Amino acid sequence: MILIDAALNKIERRCALAHEIAHIDAGDRSTPLCWFDRRQENRADILAARRLIDLESLVAVYRLTDNILEAAAELEVTLDVMVLRAGTLRAPEKIALVNARARHEVVA
Repeated sequence: MILIDAALNKIERRCALAHEIAHIDAGDRSTPLCWFDRRQENRADILAARRLIDLESLVAVYRLTDNILEAAAELEVTLDVMVLRAGTLRAPEKIALVNARARHEVVA
């Protein structure tokens, strides 16, 4: 069972749900106090960020803005999720973003 804090806004709920689903998909097991260890939390954070922000969407928003707050709002994720996704890009993803930016600057 996943419980989401009702005080969270829509975007926060979306990100929290993706994070909790990542725990389930990874087969994580909580401690007797219902906590996950740091390694499990990090893995769930990264998996949720990758699922919420696919490369195509990231490239599209990167063509629109280089402001991370605007990008997060456009992609309907929290700033933390946006920062994590940007900070865990794989080499081919970085190349795709650089190429997208280069094409955008040529057109603009």
